[in-house]
Amino acid sequence: MLTGTSSPLLSARALIGAVTLLGALNSGAAQAQMPPVAPYPADDSRYVVGPDGTRIAIDLFLPKPLAPGQRVPALMKGTPYWRRAEQDAPLLNARGYAVVAIDARGTGASFGSISIMFSDAEIADYGAIADWITRQPWSNGNVGAYGFSYRGMTAANIASLPNPAIKAVAPLFDLTDL
Repeated sequence: MLTGTSSPLLSARALIGAVTLLGALNSGAAQAQMPPVAPYPADDSRYVVGPDGTRIAIDLFLPKPLAPGQRVPALMKGTPYWRRAEQDAPLLNARGYAVVAIDARGTGASFGSISIMFSDAEIADYGAIADWITRQPWSNGNVGAYGFSYRGMTAANIASLPNPAIKAVAPLFDLTDL
C-alpha cells in the first residue's frame, strides 16, 4: 500500500494514475513537444573534488545564449546511471536554468566506490558541487536539485544538507522510506 492512503483500492488507483501519467509522458504527443536530445553537448565536463578528495564527474549545460556577465540559477541531478543530456537539460536551459548532471561516486566516470546507496559521503559530494556552482561566474548563487526515482531520492537527500545555496528540491517518483 502507498504511504498516506487509507485503503488498498486508493493505493491501486494511485498506482494506475502514476502508470497512466508515465505512459502519457512517453507517448508520441508528449515527445513531440520536447526539444531534441542529441546532439546536445555539455558546455563543460570536469571533475569536482568531494570533501574527502574523491573526484566526482559532472557535465554542465548552460542556457544559450548566455550573455557576458549574466548569472543564472542551477539545477543539479545526481545519478548512478551515467550522466548525460536528457530531454530535461535543453528544456530547463530554455527556461534560464543551468543544469549540472552528476555521476554519483563510484559510478560512471566518478572515482571512489559505492558501498551503499545515498551514503553520507555521496550526499556530501553534492554539497561540494553546490559550493562549486556558487563560485562560477555564470551562477547567481541559487541551487536546486531534482529528479525521479534514484535522482529524486538524491534530491530529497540534498535537501538535508546545511548549505544555504540549496534553495529548492523537486523529488519525483521516489521512495520515502529507503
